[in-house]
Amino acid sequence: VDSTEVQIASLAIHSFDGRGIHVRANNVTIADNYIGTDASGILAAPNSNHGIEVYKSSSIIISDVEIQDNLVSGNDGHGISLAYVDGGVITGNKIGTTADGQAALGNGTSTFNADGINLGSSSNILIGGPDVGDGNLVSGNEGAGVFLQYSSNSLVTVQGNTIGTDIDGEVSLGRQETGLRADQGVGVTVIDNLLSGNSSRGIGGKLSDSNISGNRIGVNAAGNAAVPNGSDGFQIKGGSNLSIQSNLISGNARYGILIEDSENASFMGNLVGTNFDGTLDIGNGSG
Repeated sequence: VDSTEVQIASLAIHSFDGRGIHVRANNVTIADNYIGTDASGILAAPNSNHGIEVYKSSSIIISDVEIQDNLVSGNDGHGISLAYVDGGVITGNKIGTTADGQAALGNGTSTFNADGINLGSSSNILIGGPDVGDGNLVSGNEGAGVFLQYSSNSLVTVQGNTIGTDIDGEVSLGRQETGLRADQGVGVTVIDNLLSGNSSRGIGGKLSDSNISGNRIGVNAAGNAAVPNGSDGFQIKGGSNLSIQSNLISGNARYGILIEDSENASFMGNLVGTNFDGTLDIGNGSG
């Protein structure tokens, strides 16, 4: 897509030798498509690269991209890849699952550790949102659920998503490595997400000037039973100026919270190793 003000809607896009959709222009909306699956949304029909890629070049910034209410699963590359984008919304998608959200149909292969959503050198991106139906289901992928890759992602909000479990937030869909991974994120807000059932960490990487609040990490959606992440619930190495508040971090296989080589991290009102109201023990493996 090289033209502006384009809408791509209600298509089945699969089995291409390359990307399902490649956006190289501003003001593009991608909505209500099945990308990488058959028409039933149950069987993979892979595109051999990313399901959706938004990128033109490192010297040309793309803006005003909306990706909403799509099924993006079964592709050989990342489900959704944004690079050098300033201004984008990714909302209401199922990424790495079947159409009903009950089983894994992940993006990536045994030789390509693809992510559900991969951001590179992008800013002012909203993944999910505050309203019912805004959140994405990102589970079952080979790599991370959401990966803020490289060093210049900023002003990214990850809100109201389910990352690692089925659509009901009850069971792990397996396979997926880290729920949210960051090489270096600045001004990142991670709020009101469920990050459970991932094979490694719920959240891991390096963040600065960021807010992590209201998330449930390592438990089910109700916050009353463990759906463990396979390592730490929340692990940050490096970065500075973190606000970590009002999270429920329980049931994880290793540490609930592990902070290494970071400066000025504040903790307020978190429940670690309990259920949602602090009345039941749902311990992390190492505290």
